[in-house]
Amino acid sequence: RVLLQKMLMLLCLTFLVGSIVGVQQASMSTSVIRLMHQVSIFGYDLTELAISLISTGGRMGNAMGAIICPFVEKCVGRRKTVIIASLLNAAVFVGFMVSVHWVFTFVLRLLTGTFTFIAQTIAPAWLSDLSPPENKSKLIKFFELYISVAILVSNAVLLVVSDQAQLYRLSMVYGLLVSLSCAVISFFAKEQSKNNTQIVTNQCECEDKDLPITFLQRHQQTLWFENPEKRASIECELHDLSVINDHHHHPSNVADFRGSIEMNMEETSTDITHLQHPHHNAPNGNPNNEIVVNNITDKNTPNFSKARFIAIAIFFPMASQFTGMAIATQYATRVFEGVFHFENQYFGAALGATLVSVAKVVGSVIPLFFITKNSKIKKTTMFVIGVFGSIIGNILTALSFDSSQQSLFTILGVAIQLGFYEFGPGTMQYILYGEYYPEIYKVMLGSISFTVFSIMGILITFSFGYFLLPAVPYIVYCGGAALSGIILMVLMK
Repeated sequence: RVLLQKMLMLLCLTFLVGSIVGVQQASMSTSVIRLMHQVSIFGYDLTELAISLISTGGRMGNAMGAIICPFVEKCVGRRKTVIIASLLNAAVFVGFMVSVHWVFTFVLRLLTGTFTFIAQTIAPAWLSDLSPPENKSKLIKFFELYISVAILVSNAVLLVVSDQAQLYRLSMVYGLLVSLSCAVISFFAKEQSKNNTQIVTNQCECEDKDLPITFLQRHQQTLWFENPEKRASIECELHDLSVINDHHHHPSNVADFRGSIEMNMEETSTDITHLQHPHHNAPNGNPNNEIVVNNITDKNTPNFSKARFIAIAIFFPMASQFTGMAIATQYATRVFEGVFHFENQYFGAALGATLVSVAKVVGSVIPLFFITKNSKIKKTTMFVIGVFGSIIGNILTALSFDSSQQSLFTILGVAIQLGFYEFGPGTMQYILYGEYYPEIYKVMLGSISFTVFSIMGILITFSFGYFLLPAVPYIVYCGGAALSGIILMVLMK
């Protein structure tokens, strides 16, 4: 019952964080800003420059959040960071309901982008820490689905209020409620305790003798292991332990083994080499029957260099953005302006955005059937498939501008684009940021990825309106997706 209650709480928390992100993403389109202006949410005139700045203010805030996130997380911890970011975000939504000046609205956009991005960056790793080991991936894989649901709800609200101006503030109330709820539930969420190291003794056969060995883990890939006084609790159980003699060293001095270690109740595959017997060279004065394990890596973490991981951290978000998801999601109403022949263009824009949001939700559900313990498809493979698949959607969207069936081709193209995005980068990026990056670099690499993601989003969304031919940006996305996808395949090989 306790486990069930904890999982329900974590699912609710994941939904709320995803909703905060979704609400922000759905409100970035210039069409949304114009609609807000039309329904007199703003009590002042807006120039085209002001509309562009307000629209991209969220993305600029995302970049700011990515920069300060590691410092905040290091100072107050992941849980408090999510709580503070959620509370501040709630305060910003209250500010959105007040009409002062467009500069005031722009500043609020910067702030909500900053707070949302901090929560978005920290939440996957924190939720993974909170989750029972067998449910880690199961929980994080819902994150993008919840973002998609929040975007769908936000666009559905736009669809309603496009003819009912006085109801527009409902979208602000929705953002306020999910932010406050996220802060409250995060306050009651308990992190797993990190106590002193427990040393577990196991038997290891070496030179035809049973040699009792105490395995003391010196986990060099986790920050809180760098200080020996602050090691986390470790309960190790070794299975299928086999010792292989190394011809370059005395068999009793160096051994290689491959096994399975349960650490903090989580099964972690290992590939550990060069176990040095302290009888010959005792580091740090360890007793003679101790062997120090110098390197344990998560089963999903490849053994790459730091520079290679940094390159991957850059091309992960580049590939994600070159799918065109920023335009298809945040500028969905802009894409569908004039596609439907309604007298109220905002209703048509909101209708198109709502339809593709449904496709986005469906695309978020499909990968859930592939992310299983016995799945034969790797998460990195799904990521790359999503990147290349999005090219098909972008090609159809580009062709729709010269077609007599523009509305059909536009809906179909954007739906395919978002479907493949959700199958690959949309869902996989949060799981990969939590599992693929080594623990010691996780915060740094996550910040790099989200910073690049934000900068690319700013460049793509800001430049979208300046292409003279509407098909050109989608052709650019095709080329960028193909190039970044190929580079990622080479880097991850």
